[in-house]
Amino acid sequence: MTRETLICELTPHGRGAVATIGLQGDLDLLQTLFHAANGIAPAQQPLLRVCFGHWGKTAPEEVVVVRTAENAAEVHCHSGLAAVERILADLRQQGCRQVSQEEWVRMSVESNERSAPHPRPLSPEYRGEGGIQSFFEVEAELHLALTRTTTQRTAHHVLRQMALLPLAFEQLAAASLEERLALIDRMLAYANFGKRLLEPWSVVLCGRPNVGKSSLINALLGFERSVVFDQPGTTRDVVAVETALQGWPVQLSDTAGLRHAEQALEAAGIARARVQLQRADLILLVIDASVGILPEDQELLAEFPQALVVWNKQDLSKENPVPVNAVPVSALTQAGVPELIEHIVTRLIPAEPPPGAPFPITTEQINRLHQLHLQSLTPNS
Repeated sequence: MTRETLICELTPHGRGAVATIGLQGDLDLLQTLFHAANGIAPAQQPLLRVCFGHWGKTAPEEVVVVRTAENAAEVHCHSGLAAVERILADLRQQGCRQVSQEEWVRMSVESNERSAPHPRPLSPEYRGEGGIQSFFEVEAELHLALTRTTTQRTAHHVLRQMALLPLAFEQLAAASLEERLALIDRMLAYANFGKRLLEPWSVVLCGRPNVGKSSLINALLGFERSVVFDQPGTTRDVVAVETALQGWPVQLSDTAGLRHAEQALEAAGIARARVQLQRADLILLVIDASVGILPEDQELLAEFPQALVVWNKQDLSKENPVPVNAVPVSALTQAGVPELIEHIVTRLIPAEPPPGAPFPITTEQINRLHQLHLQSLTPNS
């Protein structure tokens, strides 16, 4: 090899996700490791072309390789520890040096800035805090963001933004005032969606004591996680756990039963539950179908009109009709749980951004766009 070849694991491990391994340097060393379905050598693949193939000859692994630059490529594979370590070990055996994510991003940005033929100068009024970021700064942020994704679906959206968002920031630098404001508005339209690619949506279960919230959260998770005991008020604090629903990261929070508590410990748990409810992206209001709607339920329905109502214990309900817009389920028998998951995902993500729409992903990017919008309206401030 004429130059040192670097490799880096850019994404975390996680069941059901896709791992990305970056490579900078001599792409010819992939010749004996990656066998493309189209028969073209890795170093000769067209730039940014998604190339399917197999890694290794013994027990070959299905992977995708993308040549991202003249001397750079990405290997996308299953994110299981064994699959990732096999590829990294093969590359290390070829003489590659593995580096940390931070070192990888720093060197990538420095290399890109050195190789840029004519960097576009930015107007002084858009430099500094809240100003327009350069193409390479945004690209570096997205590489780091990719390491924080936990599912294949979220990684897919971040990878797509790698081709869209840096160019959008370049367009902001060259756009007229009217065009800049319109583009910022379009980018911010999906800001909450972008932020949730890195931070899970918050779904909080609430209801009277003993309506089956803990059993329901276990049914949604698919295993026993919450403490379940047939005694009102058993859950005295917020119990949160992260999972994925249809490929979207979700944090499910099991809260204390909402009622007028007499004990200080239980009252404190209820207070924390209400704080969590105020921050939730979606509230699941659980009602015990075996006893029907009680006055306490009516109070909660009035307090949380935006909640998704879950009619739990439907297997024990003989006479009580399902309320309008409620989702009937049985945490015990699992009946209705797939339908409930469908309702949850639809409420959290009513629509995904169009494929070609650029949008911010990090909180910092969102804040910069808001600041840039304000600066554009008051350029002399």
